[in-house]
Amino acid sequence: MAVGEAPRAHSKPFSASARPCIAPLFEQLLARVLRARRYETYWHREEKGEWTQRAGLPRRAEDWRTLHAWVVRKVFLPKARGLATPGFVREVERIFTELYPLYVFTSVTTPQWQSELKKAQVRARSQAARGKAR
Repeated sequence: MAVGEAPRAHSKPFSASARPCIAPLFEQLLARVLRARRYETYWHREEKGEWTQRAGLPRRAEDWRTLHAWVVRKVFLPKARGLATPGFVREVERIFTELYPLYVFTSVTTPQWQSELKKAQVRARSQAARGKAR
């Protein structure tokens, strides 16, 4: 599952996360979603005309400015137990719910991104509460 891919040229939504006023919110999202679960994450930037892959999270402001794609994923092996069960469907739903706020934060470029992020966070909390009730 890819969280987002930055558009080419001038309007990179990823560069917004380097702004100091937004950094604490982004760090909270990362702590709650990425560090709490076992997701693989890597990112791409262009160097000498070629895309190169970097492991982990972009950390420096320069990394965010040169970022072309950021991938957050959970790998399921094709023959893993439980793939054909209702539990797997719930697991995929939970993953999408957890990662959607990161997508909104990094990819929504309209002025309403903050309200979209709040909606995504409310959905995530609601989903988490339903998951605990099961």
